[in-house]
Amino acid sequence: MSSNLQRKMIQKNIKKYSEFYIDEWWDTEIGVGIFQYYNYAKQRYSKEKMEDSFKNSNLAQDKIPYYKVNDAIYNLIICSSGTFTKGSNAPRDDNPIEEMSIEKSFLLGETEIPQEIYQAVLGTNPSNFKNEPKNPVERVSWYDAVLFCNKLSDLFGLDRYYTITKEGKIIDTIEPKQDYLVEINEDSKGFRLPTEWEWEYAAKAGTNFLYSGSNNADEVAWYEGNSDGTTKPIKGRKPNAWGFYDMSGNVWEWCENKYNSTSANRIRRGGSWNNDTSRLCSAKRVFGLPDGRNGLIGFRVCKYI
Repeated sequence: MSSNLQRKMIQKNIKKYSEFYIDEWWDTEIGVGIFQYYNYAKQRYSKEKMEDSFKNSNLAQDKIPYYKVNDAIYNLIICSSGTFTKGSNAPRDDNPIEEMSIEKSFLLGETEIPQEIYQAVLGTNPSNFKNEPKNPVERVSWYDAVLFCNKLSDLFGLDRYYTITKEGKIIDTIEPKQDYLVEINEDSKGFRLPTEWEWEYAAKAGTNFLYSGSNNADEVAWYEGNSDGTTKPIKGRKPNAWGFYDMSGNVWEWCENKYNSTSANRIRRGGSWNNDTSRLCSAKRVFGLPDGRNGLIGFRVCKYI
């Protein structure tokens, strides 16, 4: 079916979707059906599309975007600009307490990117724990995550947030053990990785819990004490106050920024299925080289509104 015919059918039946504006098309090059859902009603969640995914969140929203690739829906939750207290008193967290402002509202993935969406977008699944479509993708480098963001932006007709080059040439594939130059387009509303401060803002979600959503790790996280040595399906533990899942545990999550201005290392947050509870704290900072891949590391995506 042509994209023009699809659009005409949608426009003809738009009254069926009084809560939604739906934009849908078919990408003939990669053979993937792409859908966007925007909820303009002032309700917290859509029973039709996401059941009770948002019932635990107290963050008011005016619109909730849904992105669908094949049969997999990925939801982004709005984080309004504001201030929060970053860091902790624990020296091992490498993150001293300080008031911080998030000046620009943004959208952040409700979950880590699952294997089924990574596979649909990039055509590959690098995970150690394969054949688990609802588990978070892992064994992804920072470069892999940035490339995924660009490809996802392409699918939805958004300007790329990142330009990846090597020796002056734009790169669309990532090879192991290679360094790339990555530049950002700050005016783009394409998909990107969150900064570590956006990540911590969303993880704390207006609370002072040690972990994202609780002081009890078993309520909100998969870690070495309960994971049975593997990643787990997304949304298997309680979300935090804003509706985000697995921001403590399951897999470490790449963030956009470097550890400091002189370092090549990129920040990771949140802890993993193989860590003890000290690594799950919302304030905990760790870092790694951008080409590093292992079965503990994944990511979630972000974008400006």
